[in-house]
Order: sequence, then structure tokens, then C-alpha cells
Amino acid sequence: MDKLGDAARHWQELRRDHRIGQLVFAVTRLIQKYAFLRRGVWRMVSKEQRQHSGLRRMSTVQWDTFTGSAPCKSVLLRTLHPAFMARFLKEIVAGIRQTRAALRSAHEVDFSRKGIWRR
Repeated sequence: MDKLGDAARHWQELRRDHRIGQLVFAVTRLIQKYAFLRRGVWRMVSKEQRQHSGLRRMSTVQWDTFTGSAPCKSVLLRTLHPAFMARFLKEIVAGIRQTRAALRSAHEVDFSRKGIWRR
């Protein structure tokens, strides 16, 4: 009876992790769909990889997501960490600003509050 109870608990944990994995991969697909989100991921990972020490939050989340080397619950909880979210949001905003600046200089477009107009 005890072995059966252990197997049932294990099965329930696997089912829960599978549902969490579906959420994680839905967010992954969303990131892949939008360039500004992909740019945020790229900026965050590239800065982490240049570090000699410190936490590489996005890098480890990506590694664990795509290799399956950690439970999906662990991956999800790490992405919900305030430091992770703040850094990701910061890199998304920085990427948007960088893109706007590049567009402005390349096409001489003014992104003022009044709208977009050619000079």
C-alpha cells in the first residue's frame, strides 16, 4: 500500500510539473513571437555571459528549460524572482530605446509625443 501511495504522489508531481511546463513553453513561444522580447532575452544573456562572476539568471533558466535539467516548477519560480523580472524588464526597455534611436538616425524619423513625422 505504501509503494502505491508513493507512486500516486510521484504521478501527481509529474502531472503538476507538466502543467507548469506548458505555461513555461507558452511564455517561451510568446517571447519568440515578439522581437522586443527576444531582444530583451538576448541583451540579458549576453551581459550575463560577459560576467566573470555573479548570478546568470537568464542563462540558467534557458539552459534548464531547453535541456530539461531542472523541474519546470523550479524554472518558473526563478523567473518570478524580483531580481530576474526587474533585470528582464530593464533589458526590454533598453532594447526598445536602442531600436528607436537607431531608427531615428537611420530614417530621420522623429518619435515625438505628437506622433511620427518626417523632417
